[in-house]
Amino acid sequence: MTEPTTTTDLHDLRDILDEYRTCEFATISRTGVPIAWPVVVDVSPAADRIVLTTSIAFPQKAFNVRRDPRVALLFSDPTGTGRDDLPHVLVRGTARCPARIETGTAGLEQYWRKLAIRQPASTSYRRTVIGRRLFDWYYMRLVITVTPREITSRRPSSDPGPMSAPPVSRTDRSGFAQLGRELPSFDNAVLGTATEGEPPVLRRVRLAVEPGSATFRVAGPTAGLVAGPASVLLHRHDDALWHQRQAGATGELGQIDGHWWFRPDRILPSQFPSNPLDMMRIIGQARRAASRYLDRRGLPRPTIDWAAHRSGATG
Repeated sequence: MTEPTTTTDLHDLRDILDEYRTCEFATISRTGVPIAWPVVVDVSPAADRIVLTTSIAFPQKAFNVRRDPRVALLFSDPTGTGRDDLPHVLVRGTARCPARIETGTAGLEQYWRKLAIRQPASTSYRRTVIGRRLFDWYYMRLVITVTPREITSRRPSSDPGPMSAPPVSRTDRSGFAQLGRELPSFDNAVLGTATEGEPPVLRRVRLAVEPGSATFRVAGPTAGLVAGPASVLLHRHDDALWHQRQAGATGELGQIDGHWWFRPDRILPSQFPSNPLDMMRIIGQARRAASRYLDRRGLPRPTIDWAAHRSGATG
């Protein structure tokens, strides 16, 4: 594998970033752990900023950015691009997230157009009266703008296939067992780490069961790793950004005899349903979370600009 290359200029990589349907976006939690989520982004026309949004029903990314602006984005999953030659690109920098709630498309026309084209099923939320009622929170958006500080690209490693689950009891609810049971559904994982005062680092790795311990051995690009708090994200989607599955955990990263290991201590909640009943549960939770966000700020429930979303989604 060739050595990674580093730059501070997005211009040369904008076309590559635009190929990716999603990327992993990491912020620093209150406890200092970098936690990543799958997101859709848009690179500004001037190629000097990266824009993404989050619903007020899932505002943790915004809260983290407002408290600690250090962030990272990893473009590493080529699903839906039809290509296998795309490099992995890590963007590290700082972000800001104003308090304003955006309910239309002004200033975000390209973002919403890209989302409609690449995830056409998402436009179904606004097509019916019931959909608009149930999913209004989806269109109440906080805008996060990332200013890159360092951009690194490297050739991806080849994955031999799904990871293996550890031999654990079905009733074992430990973080190790819960994360381990998810591994066969994924070919790799995204490891998030951070050092004091620096933006997070994200990298694609593989996790293997470490015999005789409640840890996973980390295989992949490990240069620059530092022991300490870390997180793991497992995520996949189909070519149309649908049928998404997500699992993740926070924990501790360490090294013994030259080998890196990850010990999970807390499983992170998923935002993606696995069945219709799960979908109704998540919708209910999202509506309540959006109401709490508004109530705590003394804000009325905003009116969504449905006409703007219909006219802007030209995909």
